[in-house]
Amino acid sequence: MANRAVIERLRKMIREIEEASSQETRLQHAWPGTHNLPGYDMVRSYPAPISSEWSRDGGFNHLHLVYPKGWAEAFNPPCPSSEEALRSLEPKLHAPTGWLFLDIETTGLLGAGTIAFLVGFGAWTPSGFELTQFLLGRDDDEESMLASVAKLMSQHKTLVTFNGKSFDVPVLESRSVILGFPPLPTPDVHLDLYHLVRNMGRKGTYGLGLKDSCERFLDITRKQDIPGNLIPALYFVYCREGDISILEPVIEHNRMDILDMVLLANRLAKVLAGEQGVADDRAALRGAGRLHYRKGNLSLARRCLEQASDNRLLPWETQPPDEAVKSKSLLADVMRKQGDWDNARTIWEDAVGRGIATNWDYLWLARYYELVRDDVGTAIRLVEEAIKISSARQEPILAELSSRHRRLLGVLNRRAKGR
Repeated sequence: MANRAVIERLRKMIREIEEASSQETRLQHAWPGTHNLPGYDMVRSYPAPISSEWSRDGGFNHLHLVYPKGWAEAFNPPCPSSEEALRSLEPKLHAPTGWLFLDIETTGLLGAGTIAFLVGFGAWTPSGFELTQFLLGRDDDEESMLASVAKLMSQHKTLVTFNGKSFDVPVLESRSVILGFPPLPTPDVHLDLYHLVRNMGRKGTYGLGLKDSCERFLDITRKQDIPGNLIPALYFVYCREGDISILEPVIEHNRMDILDMVLLANRLAKVLAGEQGVADDRAALRGAGRLHYRKGNLSLARRCLEQASDNRLLPWETQPPDEAVKSKSLLADVMRKQGDWDNARTIWEDAVGRGIATNWDYLWLARYYELVRDDVGTAIRLVEEAIKISSARQEPILAELSSRHRRLLGVLNRRAKGR
């Protein structure tokens, strides 16, 4: 009786989700450029596939869908400049037409008993964007399903996931080991979008999950989606009753995850290329600049950081102080490494004049006056000013400030003796 009550409760929740979806009259999954497109399905929130086919393959369910080619610009593969920006971080990255998107639904979190009962793949093809879903019908079908999963993965050199390095791939690998399968094919590149998002910094109340990332970067909000914590329970109900309709919200959820990843990959690539002109997400541009800086991609780092620091888009006075300082300071360091000391100097001096300079701003400005202007006196004054500010704030004196001060005094004394 208890099991029956749980099942009825789950069915009621599904009916409520379906009723809310059928009553929805306005676009909820509002992707840029999707309005008034031929074949766009306002209820399902993304375009209807131009073909779909269920089949049985080795004892498991196999769903294959093809979405129209070029139905929205944001759904196309990244443009060449965006692709190159991604490749600057992942040199082995293949062309987007060779990418394979992966998302799984499981019976629980990580653990030996966790099974991926629904494995979804997506890839660009000459026909359009093809989405393939493998649905496990019975436990004894898992081997044949994993064999098909491995075969499809072996045909692509770049894997794209969202947190797949920590979850999706380890789950599949664990099941392969338990069943005595060879290791899964290893892609040349595993592009985990979660890792990119995590490096883009936080913005407002947005978290780092896929849904929050889509709200932040794409202005997409899902309102009729199945809660993730219900998914394992629905699969167990399906296994008990054999009614595949119970899994329709789960299949839809998996499908939307893959399609969202496609759009998110496109947008993140534009941010990394410095093409994102949204002034209120400077954290993302600064994060992109920092990623390029770490990789030594100074020209791309500068392009991103210049947008993040552009006063024409958002004056310093209206920016969060820490955000403005970090962007400008890192931009100046990029300029310095490029040998553009004069433009870097204007940033350092502006920060000093506004009273928001970091110790490193003072240090590099002092270095500029010492090496470029041969003005050791001004260099010493700047270092002493930074030490004085740190003392007034009761902060520990940066070791580099003290050593620079001693060295500059030594240079000044040697010059005085040489006269």
